[in-house]
Amino acid sequence: MSSVADQLNDPNPNVIDASRQYSTDAPVAKHARTCEPIRHKGLLVRETSEQDAAQLGAWLKAAVAKETPNSDPLDEQTKMLINEGARGATDDLRHKAVLGDTTSGGSYTIPEKYEPILERTLLLNGELFPGVTHRTADTDEVKLQTMSNLSLGWGTAEGSQVSLFDTDSLLATSSLTPYDLTGAIEIGRDLQRRSVNDIQSEIIGAYGDRQVTELDKVIATGQNANNQPEGIFQASGLTSVSPDNSTSGPPTVDDYLSLYFTLAKQYRKNPGMRVVFAGTDTSYQRARSIAVSASDQRLVFGHQTNNPQDYSLLGTPFRVQGDIGNSNVAVVCLAKYVLYKVGPTSLQITSEGKELARKHETLIVLRNQWAGKLLNAANTAAKWTTGQS
Repeated sequence: MSSVADQLNDPNPNVIDASRQYSTDAPVAKHARTCEPIRHKGLLVRETSEQDAAQLGAWLKAAVAKETPNSDPLDEQTKMLINEGARGATDDLRHKAVLGDTTSGGSYTIPEKYEPILERTLLLNGELFPGVTHRTADTDEVKLQTMSNLSLGWGTAEGSQVSLFDTDSLLATSSLTPYDLTGAIEIGRDLQRRSVNDIQSEIIGAYGDRQVTELDKVIATGQNANNQPEGIFQASGLTSVSPDNSTSGPPTVDDYLSLYFTLAKQYRKNPGMRVVFAGTDTSYQRARSIAVSASDQRLVFGHQTNNPQDYSLLGTPFRVQGDIGNSNVAVVCLAKYVLYKVGPTSLQITSEGKELARKHETLIVLRNQWAGKLLNAANTAAKWTTGQS
């Protein structure tokens, strides 16, 4: 009988794929809060199919077993799921990464074909993360290029020389520093005996849920001094607006109008800029509570046609992030915040050490690198930091 490896190279294998037991259906996914479809890089985000989840779960199960002494041997179905997942690898290194080849240099790297599963949790649960511009970088040195405005002139007389345009300063290149985002999960060794779908859901789900909170936080308030990508509120050159009632509050309609109209019209009216307000849930509640007057308690921003649960003001989405602080609100073109994912997701597993042995647990460490920045902050965002506390 031929081996699994031989069957991988056989165009007419004589075995039934283990993956066929799992559905390949991947319906369009919807955001957890808005219940609306999400687009990422021009495509609709879809749910993880049962087959992809099973193959990733099998890969994780094998990786954990390899680093756990006296672990149960992998069953044949798990082995086949791993091999079938490797068929989607496009080069030798990625193929070896799926198979867990320790000599390939990819044994602790999440295979590229499974990266969208990790990313999907961020897109479907994040407040700010889904709206920013996403890019990838393969090296630790992230180069960011910006272009200045082209200068034009009127009134050049006939026979006069046209001034040459100097392109030296047209393009500017700056470097972004990638920062590590690391998460550690301790799992009971009994988890290895559970289904591949359970393993995938518990490990990747736990990391993704925590990661989306952190990434939303740094997009809003991250500081390089804290080893984080620079957030919107920390961007250099950001325009500041002073609320009418300062820290004593409450906010006024004019506060939000002034903030909103700080952005130039070409940004406000361009759907591709993905303009949003950003603040805390308390800030949103205070804004929606603004009444016509003390004797007229009708809400200025409405309570029926503009449902408070829609989370919008002035026809603009309001994104909530709890670390911003109640006294701070911003309006920002999310499309102008560029977030780089640097390299693949790495994974390290160990069962060594007295504490892990006594608890009969395995430690899994997942690591990403991220770099980010708000471009042209003086024109693409504005904030107030002296609002009602």
